[in-house]
Amino acid sequence: MNSKLRKALAVTQVVGGLSGIADLLSVLSRRQLDSTGVVLACVALCLFSVSLAAGVLLWCDTKAGWWASVVVQLTQLPKFVSPTFAWMMSYGFDVWVIAVSTRGGTGYGLRLDARFGHVSALRVGDDTLPVALGVSVLSCLALVALSGRTRPADDEPTALPGDTNAVEQFRRTQDAIRRAKNA
Repeated sequence: MNSKLRKALAVTQVVGGLSGIADLLSVLSRRQLDSTGVVLACVALCLFSVSLAAGVLLWCDTKAGWWASVVVQLTQLPKFVSPTFAWMMSYGFDVWVIAVSTRGGTGYGLRLDARFGHVSALRVGDDTLPVALGVSVLSCLALVALSGRTRPADDEPTALPGDTNAVEQFRRTQDAIRRAKNA
């Protein structure tokens, strides 16, 4: 994955995490939740926090950022809605294809949807929901890009923004230590 694509993915994850946390806190300040709602709010808060952290760590090109981004994209990949359970998470920017069937035989269809910011539809036992099944197109592309990326090694530091020589300095230091041990 090239640097620009990696940073674009990182920005979408940061934006999605921040907007999701802000919206969730806003909703929680206005609404009382039952026990199921509290559990779902905690799950959403954890997912948005992971998205935020993954974006920051991916921006810095760390191994933890790569793995956290894979987790974020996997949670964003499926789009499932039914009256008994709904799971739709999106962070930053997302495009998905979804097949929807409404109750009572009034219709069904296939649609393409796009959202900026975040989407969180985590629900249990909502009889007003239709039945829908979809997949995030951008998550599929992100997972392909992440799978083709050479991840940073555990012992290889990454350069901080603005510090272009940090990795090279670390390698020179490692080489000097090796030469000193062999002398």
